[in-house]
Formats: sequence, C-alpha cells, structure tokens
Amino acid sequence: DSVELSYMFWVVYGINASMRIIPSNILSAIGKVGVNTFVTIVSCLIHFVMDYYFISHYGIYGVAIASMFVYIVSGLIYWVYLWRIYRKGDYDNHCF
Repeated sequence: DSVELSYMFWVVYGINASMRIIPSNILSAIGKVGVNTFVTIVSCLIHFVMDYYFISHYGIYGVAIASMFVYIVSGLIYWVYLWRIYRKGDYDNHCF
C-alpha cells in the first residue's frame, strides 16, 4: 500500500519538476515575479479545496490526485505565459 502511494508521489514530483520549476525560474530571471506570485497563490487555494474534497473521497491517494492536477494546470499556465512573452518579445535579448 505504501509502495504504491510512494510511486504516485514520485510521479507528482516528476510532473512538478518538469512542468513548473523550469518556467517559474525563467519567469523570475526575466523579472516576471508577479506572475509567479499570482499563479502560486491561486494554485495554493485550488490545491487546498481539492485536497479537502479528494481526501474525503479517496483518502491519502486524494492528495496525490489533487497535487497532480494542480501541478499540471499551473505548469501549463506557466508555459503558455512564457510562450506568449517569447512570441511578443517582452524580454531582454540576453535572456533567451
């Protein structure tokens, strides 16, 4: 039971590392810290609500499900925003 749960959380960690950490660091490096703050606050609120719901229905596995969903959605938001900045050219040329 705990091994299966551990695998789920390793997958969640991999999603977080691949989808959120890279674009959030790039956004910070080019001075778009406000975007990180906004996405983090909204993600935290959504995560809290989803944890409450999923824990009551799926137990501890609900935390992994909620985390995976929040990390994927917030990661997509980061990448889309970063892509829009790149396409618009709203950065210093030495950043990319």
